[in-house]
Amino acid sequence: MMRGDKVLITGAGGTLAKKVKKLLLKEGYVVVLLTSNIKRCDDSTFYWDIEKGKIDHNSLKDCKHIVHLCGYSIVKPWTRANQKKMYDSRVKAAKLLQDTCTIHKVKLKTFISASAIGYYSSDGDEPKKENDLPGKNWLSKLASDWEESAYKFQKNKVRVVCMRISLLLDLKSGFLKPLVLSAKLGIGTIFGNKSNIIEWIHINDAAKFVSYALNNSNIDGSYNLASKNKVTQSELIRLIKKHYAKYAIPITVPSFILSLIFGKRAQILEGKTKVSVKKLIDTGFKWDYPNLEEALKKETFSH
Repeated sequence: MMRGDKVLITGAGGTLAKKVKKLLLKEGYVVVLLTSNIKRCDDSTFYWDIEKGKIDHNSLKDCKHIVHLCGYSIVKPWTRANQKKMYDSRVKAAKLLQDTCTIHKVKLKTFISASAIGYYSSDGDEPKKENDLPGKNWLSKLASDWEESAYKFQKNKVRVVCMRISLLLDLKSGFLKPLVLSAKLGIGTIFGNKSNIIEWIHINDAAKFVSYALNNSNIDGSYNLASKNKVTQSELIRLIKKHYAKYAIPITVPSFILSLIFGKRAQILEGKTKVSVKKLIDTGFKWDYPNLEEALKKETFSH
């Protein structure tokens, strides 16, 4: 057990970071945050500027673990300027953290970084395993470089864990919110092929894994974070109808229309990548929300 240790979390404004902070504080960790909004700074929230390479090194004083969750949203338009923000907020940020730790001789134990199942190619029918090669598109390149920047902490004899996160299930944010709103307006939107698998994980389970990884030194390397129970696009909409908008009419938006509207971002919506969670199961991790229907039944699942 490492409770009582100081943990630094990046991405302070994100929903997952807030969940992780709440959970770790409850477990007895000392939690501090990094923010790019100087107005949010207080005794436990410190300022950094990734572009300028600036960070309040007091945030890392006596720090034992870093949980790197910051990242400019990939659902924003993929303009060159936005792609640079997406890249720098993940990869450049990790380098800034490592350089600062090296300069100030911070004796870290663990570096946990978010990543994404976008790391993989969507080709083939077999679920992707953690030792599979990355894809060749821009999203795969982003995830691959993101993880590479995390693994550089191993040079400092730091345990590194990369979480290849699937779609986060949370009614207040993430992919579910617009689908529920659309259904309540009468349209159950299916993106591309209705038989495509949607890889998902409840946001509370993603936060739980961070705690699990901190408390178990045998957790090392990359892990696919997804539910054991897969759902198709059509099954997802059926369940949304059942629990939120029973009169919604399922409407399929063809792949070519998605490509016209969203460009290369369409790959995020279609859910073509399947992943294996055997490595995660083998660690002994237990999901609190393994089943989508049960997750949607719980009135408090987004809190």
